[in-house]
Amino acid sequence: MHIPASIIELLCIVGIVTLLGFIYNNILRSYEPILMSEGHQSLKRKVSIQLDVIIWIITIILSLYCGLRTTFNDTSTYMKNFAELNTSFSSVNTDISENPGFQILQIFIKRYISDNPQWLILICATITIYLNIQFIKEYSIHVGASVFLYMTSCVYMFAFAAIKQSLATALMMIAFTFAVEKKWVRFFMILAIAMSIHAFAFVFVVTPLFVKSAWGKWSYAVLFGSLGVGVLFNSFIGVFLSILGSIDDYYTADVLSGNGVSLFRVMVFFVPVGLSWLCRSYIKKQNDRMLNLCCNFSLIGFAFMFIAMFGNPVLFGRMGNYFLPFSLVTVCYMVFRCSKKQNRLIMIIIMGMGYLVYFYVYFKIYIDAGWNDFFAHAEFMSLFK
Repeated sequence: MHIPASIIELLCIVGIVTLLGFIYNNILRSYEPILMSEGHQSLKRKVSIQLDVIIWIITIILSLYCGLRTTFNDTSTYMKNFAELNTSFSSVNTDISENPGFQILQIFIKRYISDNPQWLILICATITIYLNIQFIKEYSIHVGASVFLYMTSCVYMFAFAAIKQSLATALMMIAFTFAVEKKWVRFFMILAIAMSIHAFAFVFVVTPLFVKSAWGKWSYAVLFGSLGVGVLFNSFIGVFLSILGSIDDYYTADVLSGNGVSLFRVMVFFVPVGLSWLCRSYIKKQNDRMLNLCCNFSLIGFAFMFIAMFGNPVLFGRMGNYFLPFSLVTVCYMVFRCSKKQNRLIMIIIMGMGYLVYFYVYFKIYIDAGWNDFFAHAEFMSLFK
């Protein structure tokens, strides 16, 4: 079987960044007693620098590979639009459906950094991936496993295919901290910025309902509500049109209908939901707002993906992807904290094999189409020409 060059490249990158993530965990675990104790300031600074260097290496590797691409999905369209962009700030269309925040970002880049479209791709990739990796560093109990899931669950690939959506999601990772601390004014300020990048970030407006507990009444309402909407999808098309029509008039009844996403993809989104349900008693005892939000966001992501089986796979699937990064924390927490030690190795092996298969299936459509290279790349020095 012929394996495309891009798959080989990505698998190498998966291996490198996962190894770096596990090195991060080993250093952290070795020095954790010292880091948690008083004194040893010199050693703490040294260890902190080592950990930060590893995180920065991971971020730089992933940002350059993503940011120097010249093809894949809508990349060429973004570059073409940037090249034709009017750089007057007065030309910004403030209609929420026109993504005014993203327009302003593009104008700023073109006026003050470079008119080379590759800079747009690189800057957006770097911001997105930096915020993604910082989120993993801050909230995951196992950075190595979360980085592996970040790659193989294709959260990383979302930045290749949907620049505005992935950038808006990354901004919500900043807002996540304020949600955990219940600083709602700051949370909604960032939400407003994210919505100006891509309007569908409005789905995070429900966040305050899901801080208090995981698998509470709102969690079950989302679960059973999504099951009902999915099975009775045609009956809800009018509701979807009334909601989406105020954001983007592109969506019609014909557009909302579709062949749907694959069952396998829905099952991958169900993994953190199923694990958190099995561990719900332990989660409730922890009463941790961060964990509550990650579990509930994983559930909301699954809900959108389940609906995507019956409707437009791009629309509902991408809305599910908004919540996918939070499942990285959920899965790792369930595997490394909630499972018994004697079962943990088996769970890790199953998780690793399952997500690698999903990673391959993600690209199968391109493989079947005969693509050998999904991502053409520009040379780094071409940025300065």
